[in-house]
Amino acid sequence: MPLFITIDTNNKITSQGQIETTMASTETTIVGIRPDTYDTHYNPETKTTYESEESYTARQLNKRNVYLTASDYTQISDATFPGTISQWQTYRQQLRDITSNSKWPYLDTEDWPTKPS
Repeated sequence: MPLFITIDTNNKITSQGQIETTMASTETTIVGIRPDTYDTHYNPETKTTYESEESYTARQLNKRNVYLTASDYTQISDATFPGTISQWQTYRQQLRDITSNSKWPYLDTEDWPTKPS
C-alpha cells in the first residue's frame, strides 16, 4: 500500500496516510513518503519532511506546562514533598521563564531547571 502526504502551498503537511490502490504524485500529493511523528512540513528540494519551528515550540511549551502541572501540588500548604516550598517556587518560576533562554525553543537537557530533591 503506497504511503502519501498532501501539502498546501506553503509545504505544510495537511494529511497523510496510505491507500490500497495506486496513486500518482502531484504538486500537492507526494507518494512514497511518511513523515516522522512530529513532522509538519515537506521540503521539495530534499524530498524530506521536517517539523516546523512553530510546531516544535508548541511541543516545548507543552512540556513546560506538564512540568508545572506536575508540581502544582507543592504549592498546597499541607502537602509533603522533597525540598522546600521556596525551592519549588524557584523551580516553577524557572519553568515559567524558560522561554527567555537564549536557546529557546532548541533547549538541551541541561537548559531545563532541575526539580528539587
